[in-house]
Amino acid sequence: MKLHGLVALFPFALAAPAGAQFATESPSYQVGVVATGVAANGSSMAVDRFGNAFVVDRDPTAAGPYSVTRIAPDGTVTPSFASGLFAPGEAAYDPTDGLVYVVDVVSPAPAPGSNVLRLDPSVGPVVVGP
Repeated sequence: MKLHGLVALFPFALAAPAGAQFATESPSYQVGVVATGVAANGSSMAVDRFGNAFVVDRDPTAAGPYSVTRIAPDGTVTPSFASGLFAPGEAAYDPTDGLVYVVDVVSPAPAPGSNVLRLDPSVGPVVVGP
């Protein structure tokens, strides 16, 4: 899988504890800038098999609704690929279909409920179950 330019968007991922050693083997991915000016908060991120990066925009200092930003391999940014989310969780890559999923908690306790969304780049976000 190629990682397309996300290190530039998330430089904190390069931090390492003192004395840490990095692998000396050549990486199996390429890093480069594909998009600039992405306004997503970046609370979670996953990349699908097509090279689309999905960034969950859940700023803890701002009230919802929240959204998911899509960054296509060509650098096209779709700020509200999935919008109107109440409390989205972590984005997760599913190796069985190569797509990204996110859970949105749609009602808080005492009667919590949630939706699982498949972030399909060809059709958009699809609710696939509770």
